[in-house]
Amino acid sequence: WWRDLGLGDHIIFVRDRLVESYFMAVGKMHEPQFS
Repeated sequence: WWRDLGLGDHIIFVRDRLVESYFMAVGKMHEPQFS
């Protein structure tokens, strides 16, 4: 389903690592109210 979104065309670093990118972004949020 992520290939249908076309994120790889717009955001190069995402490609097929959508889940890894999600956890990396969530891990960088240190505020507990946002996690």
